[in-house]
Amino acid sequence: MTQKTIKKYIFIFVFLLPSTYSHAEWPKKPSDFRLLPQYCKALLIPEFKKTQYKHWARIIGPGFGHSHHFCAAMFSYLQADRIFPKNKEEKQRKKFLYRETINEIEYIEKNVKSKRYKLWPEVYSLKAEAYERMGDTKKAIRYFMKAIQSNPRYPRSYAAFASFLQKNHQKKQAIKILKIGLKYNPKSKMLKSKLSRISHKK
Repeated sequence: MTQKTIKKYIFIFVFLLPSTYSHAEWPKKPSDFRLLPQYCKALLIPEFKKTQYKHWARIIGPGFGHSHHFCAAMFSYLQADRIFPKNKEEKQRKKFLYRETINEIEYIEKNVKSKRYKLWPEVYSLKAEAYERMGDTKKAIRYFMKAIQSNPRYPRSYAAFASFLQKNHQKKQAIKILKIGLKYNPKSKMLKSKLSRISHKK
């Protein structure tokens, strides 16, 4: 599929979205989709939807059909992180994209009712990270906890929360979170490595 064809499909798709959720950054080019999970193609590009949608729906579970909003959330977050503000307009743009990340995730929260939705840990972790970027540490902590509670066996939630705690000078709490994660994921190389790095850092 050519880049021009992908742009045409994405334009049509985004144009048809409800206006309340149409302000986030959406992937448009092949290079955009390379930044995102493969299931985003199955949701946003008709050619891939025909061949891959059912496959990913089985993996991710009930609510997969709403996951294009999570793709938009992830892409908006990535675009915001790439902005190093030099003026007021760029600062506003960066903040706007983090807010849109949260808005897209709130769409998921309102419309996906099943606890069997496999993306909950990632959804809540991203929302926590967006709140962190916006300086709202209380809400960030709340959603890091929700991420862990939604699937205690998902190691990335513990790793992301530990990074947040470490950045906020809470080394002991970060170590504690990682140790809890290792109780559920004793073989996780990610958690073991992160625990080692934090424990030995002065």
